[in-house]
Amino acid sequence: ISKYMLHRRFAHCNQHDLMKMNVQGIVRLQKDKANPWRGCDCCKAVKTHRNEPPKQTSGLPKQFTKPFQRVWTDVKGPFKKDFWGNRYFVTFTCDVTRISKVYFCKRKSQVKEKLEEFLLYLENRKHVMEELGCDGGGEYTEGENANRLSRFRQICENNGVNQIRT
Repeated sequence: ISKYMLHRRFAHCNQHDLMKMNVQGIVRLQKDKANPWRGCDCCKAVKTHRNEPPKQTSGLPKQFTKPFQRVWTDVKGPFKKDFWGNRYFVTFTCDVTRISKVYFCKRKSQVKEKLEEFLLYLENRKHVMEELGCDGGGEYTEGENANRLSRFRQICENNGVNQIRT
């Protein structure tokens, strides 16, 4: 069988693995030196290259060196409801380690509860959050369409967290 045919039959397996299977006798490949196979069009079309994320956020002071001193948060959604009725998720990402914690929500207004859960998570692991960055969306304010901060800011202030808005 040709490499191309096996590549497709093995769910677009890479050439290196096909050659290993050939050496181990799992498959028998045809040798075609006149037409060397360089991959299929489908694999070339979907192949993406991505740079590694930077180790430090640019443009901000580099004073934070301990895990979870500065955390970034954002809400994604709405999505189609899942089995439990969730339509959103909120992420909390450490600026130093890039570790993210994800919480699922039925409504954007639940972000305040998820922040309290995250702060408890950090407290149980002996981490202290000093700064929380957010985009200033409605979920971080009194109402989802309001422009002033209240309950969210109270939670931050009660826990000694400085809130920054981008």
